[in-house]
Amino acid sequence: ATLDVLDLGFSLKHEQIEALKSFIFKKDVFAALPTGYGKSLIYQLAPVVAKRMGLSENPLVVIVSPLIALMEDQVKEASKLGLTAMQLGVHTLKDIRKANCQLIFGSPEAWLMQSKWRELLSTKAFRDNLLGIVVDEVHLIYKWGKADKGH
Repeated sequence: ATLDVLDLGFSLKHEQIEALKSFIFKKDVFAALPTGYGKSLIYQLAPVVAKRMGLSENPLVVIVSPLIALMEDQVKEASKLGLTAMQLGVHTLKDIRKANCQLIFGSPEAWLMQSKWRELLSTKAFRDNLLGIVVDEVHLIYKWGKADKGH
């Protein structure tokens, strides 16, 4: 099956389709699209499409986001789409492993500074199912490194 013939129940814009195709085939994607265009939908749909196309049995996307409120909203939105989404710090490692998550949201600090999450990223089962890592709100990325510490 191709993305063009999968019945998602709604239409995607051309740019969303192209980004989604590239993402599920593990290519690097940079989607600089206007506010309200549906950028989040690209990675939210990736696990569904990858599974329907037989690319992965338990596809998973990691989302790195600097904003807690945004992560909370996106977990709720993903649930409305029928996806299993969890947030580091809200859900435990046991919850995430048991739930067979499709989307896992976490701050850069949570992913990098807590060993249990770094270890999760390095497990074979996790890596085998990982479609990709998304950096949301990328325009804030300069605040995540040395620039934030006055360097």
